[in-house]
Amino acid sequence: HKKIVEISNYGGASQKEYSLINEYFVFMPKSNRMVDLGMKVNLNELRKTIPEYEKDISSYLSSHKLNTKKDEDLIQLFYFLDSGKR
Repeated sequence: HKKIVEISNYGGASQKEYSLINEYFVFMPKSNRMVDLGMKVNLNELRKTIPEYEKDISSYLSSHKLNTKKDEDLIQLFYFLDSGKR
């Protein structure tokens, strides 16, 4: 989503500009809610945020290398969690 950031130049007028930021959310269908994962996904925080999938995440990580900085890796993790191959 977009965020307005105010930039102040020393001795000059402040100006506002739009800045694109990535923020991650996951939808939990059983509880019908969206969970905010933040701007950077951390595996420990992910396990705390969705504890019902903690064992499944550990299972996935035992057989796959995951780089949380890559969107493709996160997508594969959530495909695994959603597919029922747990």
